[in-house]
Amino acid sequence: MTDINRRAVVKGSAWAVPVILTAAAAPTIAASVTEQIDVNKSCKIPAQRQASDYRLYLNLSKSHTVLGVKIDGENAETWSPLAINPQNNVLTVATISNANSQVFFEVICNDVTLSGYVKALPCKD
Repeated sequence: MTDINRRAVVKGSAWAVPVILTAAAAPTIAASVTEQIDVNKSCKIPAQRQASDYRLYLNLSKSHTVLGVKIDGENAETWSPLAINPQNNVLTVATISNANSQVFFEVICNDVTLSGYVKALPCKD
């Protein structure tokens, strides 16, 4: 009878360990996905001058300070507010060329870098 009780305890603890590990990993995965460029919503502003402007929509869970923006690895000009947060989450960026069908953006903040490929689709608004 003692052997059955030991087996029951071992069997029960084997089920408990994966549940604990999964619950601990979930917040880390969720936090890493939150801060990102919304590549489906971000768009190219219709050209009003030789350069092309892009509107980047950012998914944010907290405030950040933008230190710089890179486009395809090169520094870019920005004139939107450098303080961004979940309510103020749109960044306008000027590029030199409008030849690409998609552009790789990196928004470098004080505590995180957001990056992604944005298609050169015109903004709808």
